[in-house]
Amino acid sequence: MDESIYVEFLKWADSKGLSGFTEDEAISRFGEKIKPVLTSASKSQALVYVNVSGQSKPGQYRALGLEGKFKLLDHQELLEAKAATHEAKRQARVAFALSILSLVVAGVTGYLQLTSPTTIAPEQVSAILEAIEQTSEANESSVHPLAFWLQ
Repeated sequence: MDESIYVEFLKWADSKGLSGFTEDEAISRFGEKIKPVLTSASKSQALVYVNVSGQSKPGQYRALGLEGKFKLLDHQELLEAKAATHEAKRQARVAFALSILSLVVAGVTGYLQLTSPTTIAPEQVSAILEAIEQTSEANESSVHPLAFWLQ
């Protein structure tokens, strides 16, 4: 039994609502291939008999039952889950590509920093030397914190 015809039948039966449909209407809509689907749906309680006012024969009309609605909902949830899975896979691929790109950029940046020569301008050298002199003068003029113990 083809699953797609079963799902299409459930959708069609759901669109009929509680007014129901006859077996002849289903056959005219889907052809003779719907007969095994009707039998299977009736056995699984996906279809129920309904009483429609003005019908010529009682028990002639069928409608989608609770079990059929659940099967249709399960199918729709499955389709939504597949779509969500595809989107999650796409996002994971993008995240993986970005992480590889960031790894490459970090490696190239580190390599460039290691291989480039370090240059210090003469003004920077003189500023550093002045700061060292000021620090050493300040240390010589101050009392050492351990001076009491060193006496």
